[in-house]
Parts: sequence; C-alpha cells; structure tokens
Amino acid sequence: MIGFGQEWTFGGIQGDEEGSSVQQTTDGGYIISGYTESFGNGSRDVYLIKTDGSGIEQWTKTFGGTDNDWAYSVQQTTDGGYIISGRTESFGDSADVYLIKTDGSGVEQWSKTFGGTDDDYGHSVQQTTDGGYIITGRTSSFGNGDADVYLIKTDGQGNITSTFNIPISTSKGELLKVTNLLGRETKGTNQPLFYIYDDGTVEKKITIE
Repeated sequence: MIGFGQEWTFGGIQGDEEGSSVQQTTDGGYIISGYTESFGNGSRDVYLIKTDGSGIEQWTKTFGGTDNDWAYSVQQTTDGGYIISGRTESFGDSADVYLIKTDGSGVEQWSKTFGGTDDDYGHSVQQTTDGGYIITGRTSSFGNGDADVYLIKTDGQGNITSTFNIPISTSKGELLKVTNLLGRETKGTNQPLFYIYDDGTVEKKITIE
C-alpha cells in the first residue's frame, strides 16, 4: 500500500494533466480520473488511471472527442468496472454531462450525454442499489436561475429514468414554511416541496435521500 512520504505523478509532456477523483479499488489499488492534454483525441480528454496498491501505474485510458472533455468523478461498480461522470464539449450541445461506463480494464462499454443548449456538468456519480446510477452537477439549460443543481437518475445502461432541476434559493426573505403538494407543512424527502418565504417568493425543490 502507499505509505507516508510516497508520491507519484502521471502524465505527458504536451500539456497539463489533472486528477479530480480517486477511489481505492477492491484489489487494493487505486482508480483516478481527471483530464489530460498530453494524450487522446482533443485539446483535453477524460483521463483514467489504474494503479496497484503501491501507486504504480497498471494502465491508463482516455475518452472524448476533438474538443474538451473532463472527468470529475469515478467510482468502481459492482461488476468490477468503473463509472465516470464529467463534462464534454465534443458531444451533445454546448457543454453536456458526460457519463462513461467501462469494464475492469478501462475499456469503454457505453457513454451517454445529458443536457440542453447551455452548459451542463456532472460533478459526482454513484451506483444505486437498483444497479443504475445517480449523477449530480450543475445545469444552465434547465431550471429557474442562471445555474441550478442538476440531478439525474439512470438505469444500468445509462438511460434516464428521472431528472430533477433543484433551484438554489435566491430569496432575500425569511423562510416561513415548507409544504407538500397538498399544502400541508412537511419536512419529508423524495417528493416535491414548496418553500414559502415572507417576501412572497415560492420555490419548488426536491430533496433526495
């Protein structure tokens, strides 16, 4: 395993590389995601690095097109592969959420993009108990403000089952109460909630647990 005082670097000589997420894998090694400007197809590509328990590189993979692509989060999946979320400017409209599934050797099995005509990002991804994936990030394409929280639920093949745009509060007023669809005060989760402020502002949000 990596001990105190040890450090490793990964990358090439053509440009910048950055690691945004790391997780220990079931074999005692590590999986790292980020971006690379030295390898791949575009100005920046998704960079996936697998090391052993001592931090020694076992393999690397790049994903993306001819424009900029980033990875912000990686998690090992129950089948021993990896799920990666990030941002792509190579596919979709403008900048879109980028979701990539690989096998245990980092070979791409499928990829998906989500978003609209403005910028959208996928900052974190987790596999859910039903075998699907939950992604959270930021959207400028949907919602109420310049940028809203973006929550996407997919099945095991990355197909959308539900999407929630959760606005960040911009009210200057004091929160009076939170109600459900029937107008009853509640602190429940996994349902539409209405936040009512004393300046007359009302916001609809969904809290997922």
